[in-house]
Amino acid sequence: MHLPRSGRLAVSLILFATAWHAGATTADARVTTFDKHVWAGLPQAFSLPVEDGQTARRVLVARRLNSDVVLPDGNHATLYTGNVAGQEAVFSRTGETLNISVDEPAEGKLARSRRAAALANRSPTPPENDDDPAGPDALRFWIFLHDRAGEPDYAKFHHWYLGWWIKDMETAVRPGVAIKVILQANVPGITDLDYMNAKPEALYRELLVNARKYAEARGERPDRLTKYMLFVGDRPTRWRQEGTYGESEALRGVAMATGWGPRHIVAHEFGHLLDARHEYAETRWCVTNMKDYTIGFVSCRYYSRRNDDQIRAYVRRALEP
Repeated sequence: MHLPRSGRLAVSLILFATAWHAGATTADARVTTFDKHVWAGLPQAFSLPVEDGQTARRVLVARRLNSDVVLPDGNHATLYTGNVAGQEAVFSRTGETLNISVDEPAEGKLARSRRAAALANRSPTPPENDDDPAGPDALRFWIFLHDRAGEPDYAKFHHWYLGWWIKDMETAVRPGVAIKVILQANVPGITDLDYMNAKPEALYRELLVNARKYAEARGERPDRLTKYMLFVGDRPTRWRQEGTYGESEALRGVAMATGWGPRHIVAHEFGHLLDARHEYAETRWCVTNMKDYTIGFVSCRYYSRRNDDQIRAYVRRALEP
């Protein structure tokens, strides 16, 4: 089942994300108000203008995440956790843009109680040194937007696929290292790869070699915690099985995902590269990240507890001498 880009924010049966996009005047007021309160120190509760510019909604910005997100235009996306009108929210501050994702289960109290119970059962294991959870290393996720991916709005891409995933990785999975996501576009030799006709072996070998060279030229030090993804538009013709929206090569640390996939497709394919597994995924009132797209279910936007453990164990092994 396809999820057309134009309908992404509207397609949700149980869980929906609300991103406020206002006109220039209202947007400027929102960004100015947000920055003023956040720069004064966290946590901060304040009223934030909404779309019509006439009203405001009460928000709480609790804390800033440590993760770093670099966008192709050079802007960095800064993430904050908190709530809007009592609902859990992620605030994404990018360039001159503020996006807010608010989780609001349409099934009401029953769905909310199920979600609360599911999250309560995860109980992630904290790092040994909780004062410095990042340590000297970092998980680095390079995402290259193919020239034909149809993803010109980097802030929207970040909002749809990355913000909630990074928040979950940092606050629930807690791998014990910092998280850095580098989103890139218009990179010859990578974003123009002929993924439709190339054989998988040759495609992923070329992607790995070229991506490593590109990262090294920018001062990065690729290691076992460095992962690469080619994000494409149309599904490759060789993906004949309906419901296939991504592919990964765990030994090489590379993956491919298509924009026609479910909202958790990026988290799913990167999960494979971190030893998360299909068999540990769960179907609740939604599907966890390692579950294939299932008709009638939306993305939970988190991993199962068992896959949280898998990811943490993978990182520990990768850091061993």
